[in-house]
Amino acid sequence: MNKKNPFLLISPGNINNTFIIKILLFTMTATTSFYCNGTPISWDELRSPTLLLRRDPEMTAHYMAHREQLFARGKTPEQVILMDIFGMSEQNAATYNDKKSKETFKLVLNRFPYWLEKNIAHLLVFSNKSNWHKEHLTAASKQLLSEQLPQVLNKQRYEVFIHVNAPSDRTVKKLGHAHIFIRDNGQPLQIHNLVKKVPSSKPE
Repeated sequence: MNKKNPFLLISPGNINNTFIIKILLFTMTATTSFYCNGTPISWDELRSPTLLLRRDPEMTAHYMAHREQLFARGKTPEQVILMDIFGMSEQNAATYNDKKSKETFKLVLNRFPYWLEKNIAHLLVFSNKSNWHKEHLTAASKQLLSEQLPQVLNKQRYEVFIHVNAPSDRTVKKLGHAHIFIRDNGQPLQIHNLVKKVPSSKPE
């Protein structure tokens, strides 16, 4: 780890990083990407303590290619999120110190969603700090939903589940974030058109 900048996990100029990159790509995505066999995650499974996170085979391949490109460019997931979601310059993201910043939150679509049943949408709420307190992230998620997607709070049609991954399942380890799952119980489905108003993100 780079002592001067904890967000810079890999030094791009180190020729010995190739092996390290391959190890990181495997270990950081194993829990959420390689379990691609089986069926989509149901609403009941999402809420189960035995939830097995997974992406479908096509999304897994897309996600792995993206991560490989990311590390080949010498970028950490945190840096890319700070740039793409929080609008930081490349220089500011590379030298970012969350202890010197006021906490802000962003609601975004998940560019690499889990393998979910078709009536479930997958969003994320990111903090610009490494604050992983579940109650804190849940409260921020509910606030942003009420401001940006108040329709999903209609309990006659929609259900919302907010989940914070266990440390072993986090591919972005230094920026707190929560996963928001929204189930549409109506017909025809409206949820995927509804969430299109949320800015697309590039979660790593």
